[in-house]
Amino acid sequence: MKRRDLLRGGAVAALTTLSGCLSSNPLQAEAAFTYTPPSPVVGEKIVFDASESTASKWEWFFDKSPGLVNFDAEGAQVTHAFEESGAHTVTLRTTAPFGIIPGLNMDRTTKTVYVEEPEASSQDIENPISTSTDRISLHLRGVATRISTDETAVLQFSAVNLNPDERLSIRLVLKVPSGMSLRGTSLAESGTGQYAATFNLPPGESAGTSIRLAATRTGHFEIEGIANYSFDEGDEQTRQGTIPIIVTDS
Repeated sequence: MKRRDLLRGGAVAALTTLSGCLSSNPLQAEAAFTYTPPSPVVGEKIVFDASESTASKWEWFFDKSPGLVNFDAEGAQVTHAFEESGAHTVTLRTTAPFGIIPGLNMDRTTKTVYVEEPEASSQDIENPISTSTDRISLHLRGVATRISTDETAVLQFSAVNLNPDERLSIRLVLKVPSGMSLRGTSLAESGTGQYAATFNLPPGESAGTSIRLAATRTGHFEIEGIANYSFDEGDEQTRQGTIPIIVTDS
């Protein structure tokens, strides 16, 4: 075999060995993190944990694009609180213990954290539409409002006509934002993103329905509910409110 062929074969073998070492190099940078609690509220401290990442340096960026030195926190585990509700981006950039190989010495990953408003009271959140008198009991509440993209949110509507003499008529309307849709419900579509149903209750009768909603993406959604009701002889009354739905990755 010629010397040139020997050198060529040796070079190929060396490159193959180097490639194998790089692909399994335990010191290459790897960015991955978790956070708790999974559904934080405004002002609540969130713990971001990247201790499982292979790195010697961890830099965190909250609601900003990573630059050379503009990180907000440093370390394998940090805490941060957001002062506004909604979607916030969190980026982690890691550096390997020996940052000498371009493409392997640094890595980064970004997650979206959804922050909710603090609950004023369980009554406000769970029963945004609620009225109880000696003539009527009417409620629309959230049963399952924190879901993943492979689950369905559930709302529950119930009404009772307590008036012994008059018929009760109720028209329930739900306004559903883009990114969500109703599944298997008695409500009929009455416009873009709007669904409605009418209930006519004789004295002493009741009605109820479960409403399921599916999401096509993650995010913070608000379902607006409007209930218009009246008796045979009386003016129409209106109750309305919103139910927040939080959808996270499955």
